[in-house]
Amino acid sequence: MKLSKLFVIALLAGTLAVIGCGEDETGTGGTGGTGGTGGTGGTGGTGGTGGTGGTGGTGGTGGVGGTGGTAGAQAVLVFVTSGTTDAALGGLTGADDFCTNAAMAAADLPAGNWTAWLSDSTTDAKDRIIDAQYRLVNGTVIADSKADLLNARNVDLKTEINVDENGTGGIAETLRTGTHDDGTRWVPEPPVVDTNCQDWTSDLGSDGTRRGTTASKDQNWTSEGGQGCGALSRIYCFSAFQAPVE
Repeated sequence: MKLSKLFVIALLAGTLAVIGCGEDETGTGGTGGTGGTGGTGGTGGTGGTGGTGGTGGTGGTGGVGGTGGTAGAQAVLVFVTSGTTDAALGGLTGADDFCTNAAMAAADLPAGNWTAWLSDSTTDAKDRIIDAQYRLVNGTVIADSKADLLNARNVDLKTEINVDENGTGGIAETLRTGTHDDGTRWVPEPPVVDTNCQDWTSDLGSDGTRRGTTASKDQNWTSEGGQGCGALSRIYCFSAFQAPVE
């Protein structure tokens, strides 16, 4: 009995000694193993190269435009009427109609309106015509410009205006114009009060106007003297357009 107790005590004492020795000496822990290196990922495959697109076709070159034709010479045509009339024309409009009707009746003149070389109390004949070269209907040059046409006091016209709408020439007569050589309207001097046959509505012999002559190349072509309104007379006519000429 006493031996058993002694054995137990001895056993407990040995155990405590072992535990006490364990607490006095600290053991170093073992080094952990190195982790394995991860495998390298596989390289992705290279994408295929796309095919090169085809080159578009070159557009065709446009054709070269044709060269425009050269404009031919043009001029205002002029004639003196073959027919005659008194001064009761119905104003400047009626006088223009007289010229246009004469031109329309002619065989070889271009269609269009024509202007009578007349002034009234408010309108100058020079302002009623186009500034251009002036030619007789047969092609003969009268003047190269309006300035030349109105400068006959100093430089003669190149030819007389003595050809009618039918091309008949050599006409030598006086005719009404109501216009001075500078192209302005005739204004009567006192005691005369009438102005150009009452603006081309009067055929009274007591009324008057200015006259010119187809036989002259100087200023007298439009302003030679006075004339009554009752006598029959031709009229100078100018085209209200420019016509092709050679």
